[in-house]
Amino acid sequence: FDNASLGIFHSLPEGKLLKVNRALALMLGYDSPEDMLSLVKDLAHDVYVDPYSRGKRVSEVIRIHEWNVFEERFKRKDGGIVDVRLHARSVYGTDNAIEYLEGFIEDITEKKRTEEAIHRDRQLKEKILQTASVGIAFAENRKITWANAAMEQTFGFPEAGAYVGKDTSILYATDEEY
Repeated sequence: FDNASLGIFHSLPEGKLLKVNRALALMLGYDSPEDMLSLVKDLAHDVYVDPYSRGKRVSEVIRIHEWNVFEERFKRKDGGIVDVRLHARSVYGTDNAIEYLEGFIEDITEKKRTEEAIHRDRQLKEKILQTASVGIAFAENRKITWANAAMEQTFGFPEAGAYVGKDTSILYATDEEY
């Protein structure tokens, strides 16, 4: 529990933390598990960026009697935001009543930033390629996979994407040029 690299918690469905490990406390900017337990009174408002999201997550965890995986945004003690992957389940006692919720939390902030940067980069490249005044096409194994608007106009493709999967030979006037 305390030596794990992932954040681990036990909480009540109502939102009171019962136990956290050091990794979770540090991930959320607290000095220690004790610091986090003393300052976090209500998970929904003190930890979740969207307080209503916790209620939805708890309902799902209770409804599905197995591990659930969610992506969430948590608040750090200093007010910063952490993107996390939350694995949670409900733990039942001998009387079949919920004793507590338990879970593992992984900081995926850098992964999300990287994915967003790649997405922005792809959008920018697509915009540059699409607005170029010269025809540009990509092919793989002699099959056209993408062409910009200028290429579509130059070769008279009837609609965007009509060329996808076509042999690159359609771009040449004669078989000799191909």
